[in-house]
This record gives sequence, C-alpha cells and structure tokens, in this order.
Amino acid sequence: MTEYSNVKRAEIAAKKEGKNVPKSDMSWIDTVATDEDQDGVLRDVTRKLQFLNRMSTEHAFAIGLEFQRAKAIIPPKSFGRWLKPVSGYTVKAATYYISVHEKLADYKVRLINAAIAPTTMFIMAKGSKSAIETALRAFENGERLTGKQVQAIVDAESGVAKTEEMPILLNTPGLAGLKKAAAARQIEEISLFREMIDRIRHEVEEALKPLQHGRAVVKKHLTDTVAMDCRHAHDLLCSIAVPVVPGFQSYDRWRHGQFEKGTAWHKVQLLLYKAGAPDAWPDRAELVAWLQKEMLPVLRFILDGEPLPGFALVEDEGVEETESLEELGRPAVDHTERTQFVGSPPLENNLGFESGQLGALFDASAFEDAPELA
Repeated sequence: MTEYSNVKRAEIAAKKEGKNVPKSDMSWIDTVATDEDQDGVLRDVTRKLQFLNRMSTEHAFAIGLEFQRAKAIIPPKSFGRWLKPVSGYTVKAATYYISVHEKLADYKVRLINAAIAPTTMFIMAKGSKSAIETALRAFENGERLTGKQVQAIVDAESGVAKTEEMPILLNTPGLAGLKKAAAARQIEEISLFREMIDRIRHEVEEALKPLQHGRAVVKKHLTDTVAMDCRHAHDLLCSIAVPVVPGFQSYDRWRHGQFEKGTAWHKVQLLLYKAGAPDAWPDRAELVAWLQKEMLPVLRFILDGEPLPGFALVEDEGVEETESLEELGRPAVDHTERTQFVGSPPLENNLGFESGQLGALFDASAFEDAPELA
C-alpha cells in the first residue's frame, strides 16, 4: 500500500471521528517525507500550491469582471460571436464566471483565503445567501466538499424538490435530454445503493460483535436482515454500471451482464449476488472467516475507498475518495428501517428471469473465476 493510500485512510478515520482536516494542515507531510531535505521541499511545494490555488480563485473573479464589462456593451446575440475568437471561452463558461463576479462579490476575500476552485464557485453562485454561507463555512472549517456536496447544500437551502424537477427534466428533447435524465436517475440509484451497503455493513459489524465475548455469530438472523438488501444492491449495481447484453435467443429481451472478470467490481457484483441468496452463504464453520475476509473488505472498498487486496490499481489523485461516499448529500441512514428477508423466494423470479435462465447468467464457472468466492 502506498504512502498516499495510508494518508487517505488516516483522513477517512479522522472524518469518522468527527475531526476536521484543514487543507492547510501540513502535518500530513510527516507521513510521506523520509528526511529533512524532503520535508523542506514538500513544505515549500505545499505553500506555493496553496498560493497558486488562491490566485486561481482570485483569477476567476477577474475573468468574470472582464466578461461582465464586455457583455454590458455587446448586443446579446453578438456576444457569443465576439467571445469565442477573442477568449476561447464558450458563452456558458463566460456566464459562470460572470455569476461568480456578480453573486459572490461579498464573499470574495473569504473565498480567496479558502482557495475555493472556480468550478465549485460556479455551483455556489447558483445558491441563496444562506447556501453560500453554509458551504463557505464548511470549507473554512477544513472540510473538503466535492462539487456534488456543494450542490446538495444549494438544493437543500433553496428548497429544491427533486420530485418536482424530474417530470420537467424528462421533457428535455433529443439525446441531450436522455443524458440528463440518465444522469439524474443514476444519482438517485447511487445514493440508494450507498444506503443499502451502509446498512449491510452496519449489520455485519453488529453480528460479529459477539465474537469479542466468545459467543457465536448467528447466521440466520444476519441472513434474514441483510440478504434482501444484498439482492437489491446487486440489482442497483447492475442498473448503474453494468452493460446490457443480448438475450439467449434473438427474440429475448436484453439483460444485464457482468463487470469484466478479474476486476474488483466484478468481485463486488459476485459477492452481492451470492449474499442475496441465504442458501449460498458458507456454513457455520466458515461463516466468520467469509464475513471478515470477504464481505467486510468488499463493503469497505465500496464505502471507504479501500483497495481490495490482489487487484492492481491505477491511482488517480485527482479523484476525491469522498465522492463515493457523501457526494450526494443524502440524509443519514436510519438503521431501524430496512427490508426484511422472509423465507427464500425463487431467486429467478425476483431478478426477472424465467426459470432456468438464471444459471446461464451467473453459473458456477463465474464464481470459480472470483478469488475465494468459489
């Protein structure tokens, strides 16, 4: 595991304990610097990057001012024709910068000191004064909000009703309208998926607590509590990210396939599928090891962004780990409300397949390909 991953895990742990991690905090340097010279270089780079980030924030205000000056004297239908060859910006981008200059002027000094990215300020400029203040205070307190988290604050403070927006959104014509509708639905499904996974982890961790007192884990109680959530989470995962494949016959409906075999998300898909069928769970002798070594690492992979052992990574430090957790601004999960699993109805029916078709989608060979899931 790299030093960067260690830092990210420490950051996640600090957030769970309710501690803020300010952007300007240089204590993280101690975790990556190996000698005094490296420590000095990293501290100098950090200071300069923070300065440049503040300059970028101030630069956004300056650009917005110039666009506003030009737009005030150019006829509306001519602004775009003038803008592109002169600046290279689109009208949409110019409008964003103008909104920063016009709507965030009262917060300029604080935004610069907090080094807020221009793209984040574009979102803040759409909000009410209360929303701007809420988001800005969060940044000033050291929180590292993503764009979607800021959007959630703007929506909440302005009383935007998503249920009212959706029918209007679905009236947008063309492929652009289809993309907007798909993006809106995907956000909702990712949020629901995250809530289900959070509930599952909570129950698994609670089920393992008796081990601390030398007592056994009760398998039936756990399967009754989480199996249906696992099944639904599997279906949501397929809806969100798994491509559809042709049916078994040319006249059959297309169906969801699988992630590429040998990948971490393929393992997630297989484990959720297996956990959705109580009869497929390991027996009592192997249950604890499966929960600790298979299920919990997968749940942490989804919720905490922890890598799964044995899977190669392409680290992208430009992607915030928190985007997979809190970006949707959803309310806290209520662990008292969950789908109860009563009995064991045929899995084929619940997944929308006719009898006998299910095995072709996730046959025994598929589970054999997943490490330690056979």
